[in-house]
Amino acid sequence: EVEDTRLAEVEDTQVAEVEDTRLAEVEDTQVADVEDGGVEEVEDTRVADAQVQDTSAADTSVADTSVADTSVADTQVEDTSVADTQVEDTSVADTSVVDTQVEDTSVADTQVADTSVADTQVEDTSVVDSGGPDVVVDRCPGGHAEVIGAAGGVLSFAGFALRVPAGALSEEREICVTASSTPTPGYTRYTPVYHLEPAGLVFAQPVEVELAVPAEARFPVVFLSEREGPAFEWRGGTLGANSIVARIGHFSETFGADGVDYDEPVDRTCTRTRVVEGRTHLPAGVSLLVAVEDCHGRAIADLTPDDFVLHEDGLPLSVEAQVGTLPTAGVTHLVTLVVDLSASTGGALDAVMAGLHRLVTRVTEGEVPHVRFAMVVFAGEEQVTRWLEPTTDLADVRAAIDLLPTWSAAEPMSTNLFGAVVEALDLSTTWKAMSRANSRNGSLEHGHVVVLTDGHDTASWVDGEVTRAAVQASRDDVVVVGLESADFDPATLSWLGRDGAFLALDETGLEAAFGAVGNRIVALGARTYHLGYCSPKRAGSHEVSVLVADSDTEVAGAHVFSADGFGPGCGLAAFHATCATQACGGVGCGVCLDDTACDANGWRCTSPCTQTCANGFANLPDGTRLGCVDECDRDGIPRDEDVCPFVTDPAQADLDGDGAGDPCDPDDDGDGVADGADRCRLGATGWVSGAATDH
Repeated sequence: EVEDTRLAEVEDTQVAEVEDTRLAEVEDTQVADVEDGGVEEVEDTRVADAQVQDTSAADTSVADTSVADTSVADTQVEDTSVADTQVEDTSVADTSVVDTQVEDTSVADTQVADTSVADTQVEDTSVVDSGGPDVVVDRCPGGHAEVIGAAGGVLSFAGFALRVPAGALSEEREICVTASSTPTPGYTRYTPVYHLEPAGLVFAQPVEVELAVPAEARFPVVFLSEREGPAFEWRGGTLGANSIVARIGHFSETFGADGVDYDEPVDRTCTRTRVVEGRTHLPAGVSLLVAVEDCHGRAIADLTPDDFVLHEDGLPLSVEAQVGTLPTAGVTHLVTLVVDLSASTGGALDAVMAGLHRLVTRVTEGEVPHVRFAMVVFAGEEQVTRWLEPTTDLADVRAAIDLLPTWSAAEPMSTNLFGAVVEALDLSTTWKAMSRANSRNGSLEHGHVVVLTDGHDTASWVDGEVTRAAVQASRDDVVVVGLESADFDPATLSWLGRDGAFLALDETGLEAAFGAVGNRIVALGARTYHLGYCSPKRAGSHEVSVLVADSDTEVAGAHVFSADGFGPGCGLAAFHATCATQACGGVGCGVCLDDTACDANGWRCTSPCTQTCANGFANLPDGTRLGCVDECDRDGIPRDEDVCPFVTDPAQADLDGDGAGDPCDPDDDGDGVADGADRCRLGATGWVSGAATDH
């Protein structure tokens, strides 16, 4: 009798030793010609009516096979006998039976349910210490595998190539690549999805992948699945005639797709919020412009008020706060382009210009509301050059890009990267404040600072830690387009691009990189929410933070406000009622652009030239002095039709028809005698005063 239901020792059928669960050697039981994991021939050995049920070819283990009530003289094996052996859910591979002796035991009429012993496929199985021939292993079904070690190596398969440099791996690893047509919603894909195994493998240094793409592919780049979550990283790449080459640092899935126009999947289980702008409104209202993204930086759209949880001073607001969404007519986007034209990047100027044009095109195609562009350029000088003031005029924007070759750097052999970023962030803050002033707070300002650089500051005008602090404190979206050069500094780019970095290995990747930034700006336009609520606080300073319901909010955006002067009477309906009668001002009711300002008399955007023009000039509320090329006389006549644009003259009188209206014409009748000396100022025209004609 064998206790504990384990095979130990049976007379006339001795099981001597089972080691390492690997097939090794069976005495008096010859297994010949083992190929491809299959047993082809069994000689001189018969096991009567042996049945093996649900036995697969892989991962067979002999341990834990139950044997009960087994006697030495009359061997009876309940559910597992020599005459009628059953092994359930036991796989054949990875098992060895060492020095097994079977006496007077036949192996005839072997039956194997669900898995035939005569033709068994063994996958991902190694045969170690075998007394017979090795089993041929198929570790990469449907794909291709290579063993690559510390010396590096190359693997190629179906339009895909992997190049592993020396030192990327510390030991030999078997690399497997397979291809599939797995759907990737949101992407225009040019290649199969390549599955790289072992999944999660991290390299000590980047490895290179090359994907074949069709010649007609539009802005192809390499995407790589994130190490966590459903999203894919934009990896860019160097564009060849029929391929794209990129560097990756870990394994999972990769494919080639349009890198400019794509929708990224989001992971709503982990979110981040950022308060772009916050305001208070009497009697007790608080409004917040909030941006929401997942923990991979992907914009999350289509949220409702019920998806937000607001806390004041760390405690949830009650339903009395009436949290809701507010009008978004005043949401505007300011895109500040910060362009490094020092010697290290200036050699790629044509590609830089093409990239900037691509960004502008992608943003305008994406219909981002009320977008303005501004540009500063820099090299080694202490201050940036303000190349383009904020404008919505796309013709002016494109002209400024085309004129970049005319800029001459005073110190081209130096790079004031840190100083340029800090100054650009300050300018963005100033420009947004000016827009709010002109709109009488009707604008809700969303800033984007886009920096082109190779990531290396050589001028040292501003300390790196000062720059890092400025980037972290900014409410703008700060993104970097990195160009790999001799001065390339990826460590700096990793923190400088707080909200994203799009790297080009060379100038061929710059247009796609800038286009991807434009795609991000389009997505951010959809992730911005204008929230409002009635605060129960009545005095003092307080902090409101924004979380997303049913999500792990990794970073909760916050805004500090003063409740001094707050009182009763607040209602969410009042926020909406204000904007029903106003095109600007109020709580984000509308933004005034293109040198216009919000007229408090009618709450409409008008030119100050129609209100305060003097001698052809007027001032905007933000203090900007305008040359009044538009209507300045408030007579209702458009500037290009007004014969006297700076004098109110609804009649448009012009006696001599010279295009200068009589109120502002020094010679109304055009007789060559100035009005101040003419005794017939409005005489007949077409004649010259003289002795013969004067009466």
